[in-house]
Amino acid sequence: SSGINAEWPLRPGSSKSMQDALNALNVTPHLPSSIGLVVASFLAKTMSLATYHSTGEFDSEEEYAHYGLSMPLYTHFTSPIRRYPDLIAHRQLQAILEGMPPEEPMSFEEVSELALLSTEKKYSSKLASDKSSLLFLWLFLREKDG
Repeated sequence: SSGINAEWPLRPGSSKSMQDALNALNVTPHLPSSIGLVVASFLAKTMSLATYHSTGEFDSEEEYAHYGLSMPLYTHFTSPIRRYPDLIAHRQLQAILEGMPPEEPMSFEEVSELALLSTEKKYSSKLASDKSSLLFLWLFLREKDG
């Protein structure tokens, strides 16, 4: 059985302690337990959604930390064909490597504005996805009931 007992070590102080608690439920990438999947899903829903920012928007280095990865300084980008913020990051890095001034090809203000817009669009997309999932669940349950 994979029930949760009184000794289950959930300590939400850090991402590592949360991962340790999930591991205690025998959650592994290859063979997760049912209870572990449910708990991991609910834990993930309580976490803040990732947001996009421009370098220089924060007053302290702590604000660049990644909670889930327990990293004090973090930036992320993938292939520039995947997301527009990644394309911006690649263009900015290319400009720096080619010796362009820091404000080229985009100024701090332009990058900040696009980061905010990208975050808003990402959030809207997440809401649409969640609502779509609920709609299909409702349709599935309605069909099973009838």
